[in-house]
Amino acid sequence: MSKKHKQQHKRQQRRHQQKLQQLHKQQQPELQRQPELQRQPELQQQQLSSANISAVVAAQQCTGCSACVAMCPDHALSMQPNTEGFLEPVIDEAKCTHCGQCYQQCPVLKRQVAQAKLAQTAQTARAQGLTAQGTQQRNTEHAGCAQRYFALSLKPDFKALYGSSTTGIGFVLAHRFIRAGGVVVGCRFNAQTQEAEHVIARTVEEVVQFCGSKYVQSNKHEVLAQTLDLLKQGHKVLFIGTPCEVSGVTALCSAQPAEVKERLFTADLVCHGVPSPLSLKCYLYDAAAELGAIKGINFRVPHPQTKNWTQPLVVVQGEAKHLVQPAAQNHFYVAYSQSWSLRPSCYHCSYTNLNRPADLSLGDFWGIEQLVPKFPYALRGTSLIVVNSPQGVQLFNLLRNHIRYGHEVSAATVLQSNDALHDSAHEPIARQLFFTTLQQQQSTVAAVNAVLSTRQATPS
Repeated sequence: MSKKHKQQHKRQQRRHQQKLQQLHKQQQPELQRQPELQRQPELQQQQLSSANISAVVAAQQCTGCSACVAMCPDHALSMQPNTEGFLEPVIDEAKCTHCGQCYQQCPVLKRQVAQAKLAQTAQTARAQGLTAQGTQQRNTEHAGCAQRYFALSLKPDFKALYGSSTTGIGFVLAHRFIRAGGVVVGCRFNAQTQEAEHVIARTVEEVVQFCGSKYVQSNKHEVLAQTLDLLKQGHKVLFIGTPCEVSGVTALCSAQPAEVKERLFTADLVCHGVPSPLSLKCYLYDAAAELGAIKGINFRVPHPQTKNWTQPLVVVQGEAKHLVQPAAQNHFYVAYSQSWSLRPSCYHCSYTNLNRPADLSLGDFWGIEQLVPKFPYALRGTSLIVVNSPQGVQLFNLLRNHIRYGHEVSAATVLQSNDALHDSAHEPIARQLFFTTLQQQQSTVAAVNAVLSTRQATPS
């Protein structure tokens, strides 16, 4: 990434932060300037209304985690697609009582407060002439727990291994968690609605539906509320999702008693960003004309002979026939990998660091052959595992019997292995053209071709 592009990206992030701060100032008059709010708590509470969640959306900070919808005591919020197809909270003003709960528990805002405190601590350490490295690496989400980092290769003893994301580690983890008596909340492709959705799996057979890379943000429907009910009933629950989705479920459980929160186990996926569900639906609509009704998708499959993950294939399963093509030639995958189709908040993601929200973080260990030269089976898929908490240790122990080869590495090596651990996706200029064409023609193929044709017409 050029120095010019990095500077542009930093300027974009500053503008987003300034916009959010400006909206907060507009919607939350300072108590010193309005002393009547101090005398009337009910009016002060009204300032912290669900309109503030609209400020998060308006500032393009909303991640679509759905926590605000699940925690709203008045059922005044619902997740609705915006013009780009991303789900975001919409307020029913007739039901809203302005309790402020959605604002106070919003993971985006809570994360910003925590990171501001961390930055202040690091600044204080530098001012005192102390080494700030340990302060910067500290995981504020799990205070008091030292992180550990591993490169792992799994034994190929699961039939679903090569149909799974992150080289099968998520499938194995979910499989073992259910065998240990828990239930798992994960993401599947719903062929009827043509969308990704989070659902609950209680059996090993149900876990198989989570296999395969969907590369799109899921619809969480009622699953967050159902997850909380399971925890209250005494079940241990493993929630697997993107970091912002994990933050959503932990925010929902934050007010629960300790024994309830201790039953929640989480695993976040090191994430490049989430593409628009509209982009996926439009792509599948085009594909169905040739393949028949779409029954399944997997946007990251290794070569069937070499099992090489560095040049993945895309598989789209139709009722009439299947499509198998290199990912680099697939229109939906190209839009995703070039960051044209990502959610706005992904371009200033607060999770692109080692301060992880989950107990365990799962990802791909890119460049393992250079970073750990003697690591065997490198090109056949190596997983990155970050253990973030004591419960993360318990999850890691579930994997031990299925590790073919493992190697503990340093934080510096981990940061070199995956760009999504130190930098957000950069918002490309082509994004606007992509979504304008997508909205007008309802075709992902047409949107990608529009961007590519513009690039070809531009002199080098």
